Amino acid sequence: MQDLAYFVMGLLAFMLLIAISTVVLAILTRLKKVPKVIGYVAIGVQAVLTVFAFQITTGMGIVSTAVLGICALLVFLDTGSKK
Repeated sequence: MQDLAYFVMGLLAFMLLIAISTVVLAILTRLKKVPKVIGYVAIGVQAVLTVFAFQITTGMGIVSTAVLGICALLVFLDTGSKK
């Protein structure tokens, strides 16, 4: 039983790590510190994680969807007017 608790703890820690890294990469992409393709890959990984989270439980899926939405807005929206 304790092994299952450690497994779930590790799974949640991994999901949190991926979510934080996706947000950081989206911000760096927005600031043009890293290429856009890296932001796209990070969003793709977060999308796969979101599907997995929805299969586990809806609550985890909603949190993962919020992170995915924020990152998508950061990467895909235009940075401003070009004069």
